[in-house]
Amino acid sequence: MLRTIRRAMPVVAALALVTGCSASFWSLSTINDAEVGGCVQEKTDGDKTTYNVIDCDEPDATYTVLKLKDYGSSSGCTTVPGTTVQLQEDSLICLGPKGADPSKAMNGAKIGDCVEYAGSERYLTDCDNPQATQQVYMVLTNVDSDKVQSRCDGVRNATSAYTWELQSTGGELDSVKAIDELTVSLVVCLGPKL
Repeated sequence: MLRTIRRAMPVVAALALVTGCSASFWSLSTINDAEVGGCVQEKTDGDKTTYNVIDCDEPDATYTVLKLKDYGSSSGCTTVPGTTVQLQEDSLICLGPKGADPSKAMNGAKIGDCVEYAGSERYLTDCDNPQATQQVYMVLTNVDSDKVQSRCDGVRNATSAYTWELQSTGGELDSVKAIDELTVSLVVCLGPKL
């Protein structure tokens, strides 16, 4: 009996090694396997960028999946707070930087929200925060790029226009990028905090 166990040990060890390696190899899944809350790895090779589902504990995890949407959604991922990349695969996949707080993202702005500056960036913040210097007076989507400021000029209390762009990639989105360059994804009309 002891001899049988000794002979079986190398086989069991080899199976454990193969099973462990295959589990590690298969931890990368295609982007179509994405689930909300999961993580995605962005890899660029020359001019080709690929996205794969990856464990969030992996150091190569670049984005978090914030939302999955059906095609035909009027705003796509533009108004999903924290989204910076929209992928068109089996569905629209809204991705945001891993570790970022979506509640502070400007593309989640609503009328009455307050904004603070951190360097050259703007973030949503609580209006009681002493760093809050501006307030949101209007939020517009898909604005003609040559009409951004004029769209905020008529908004009461607004003194500036903040623009935000969504990076879209995949499928038919790549073929319409030239048209999208004529519009701005999101315009937030800002003015002094009242």
